Amino acid sequence: KSQINHNKHYSTPEEEEQRKLNFLNSLQIVEKHNELYKKGEKSYELGINLFSDLSADEYRAMFRMPDPTVRKPESAPAFIANLTVAAPQSFDWRQQGKVTPIKNQGGCGSCWSFSVVGAIESLYAIKHNQNLDLSEEQMVDCMNSKCGGEWIYDGYKYVIANGLETESVYPYTAGSGKYNACKEQKSSPHTHISSYQSLGKGISEAHALATDAEIMAAVQIQPVSMMFNAAGSDFSGYKSGVLTHNDMGWTGSHAVIIVGWGT
Repeated sequence: KSQINHNKHYSTPEEEEQRKLNFLNSLQIVEKHNELYKKGEKSYELGINLFSDLSADEYRAMFRMPDPTVRKPESAPAFIANLTVAAPQSFDWRQQGKVTPIKNQGGCGSCWSFSVVGAIESLYAIKHNQNLDLSEEQMVDCMNSKCGGEWIYDGYKYVIANGLETESVYPYTAGSGKYNACKEQKSSPHTHISSYQSLGKGISEAHALATDAEIMAAVQIQPVSMMFNAAGSDFSGYKSGVLTHNDMGWTGSHAVIIVGWGT
């Protein structure tokens, strides 16, 4: 049933058998966890999804952010949060129509591009009251790391220098894990940004993270790009509820945007 629901096709009987074993292992994890969820001992529910037939190693391999011990990002200008006003109990840019629809990066390590583009799309919607679909593929094709992962900071630097085309002009095709040669821009890009700022001290300074208050102050201005560790089975099978992720290690880091908070 899951194979049909998620349009899965396997190349050999041997692969299909291995996928079945992976799926059954995932199902066991989901059922064991959800028994605790039903008892109120867990705050979030797991489910079966398109990742359920992957091994743990295959799932972790999908997340390809750079290793900060090998190449650290440059320091970014710091965001100075106004902490004199208390944040509301809940806040959600989606309720205001300022977040574009969820997209699927596929088999390319391009989460950083989706994070940068998603934040810029939301900022455009906030400022111009109009939703815009910008190109993730442009940065994938035209930056050095391609599908191998990149720092969010470098993505913002690229947009400052080059701007972004719309999705219709430069569509996303890297979902299979294969990127293209950078296309020469025949006209002025649709959208530019002039600067970006970092919350906290940034990962270039001993992984000093922003406080919740600083993050909430920033998110009330616009959705914010962020990275977190998404490599565990708790996130690969996430279905609903509040997942508190205490593992801040860098293995398998993933880039998304924060659009609000609340329960």
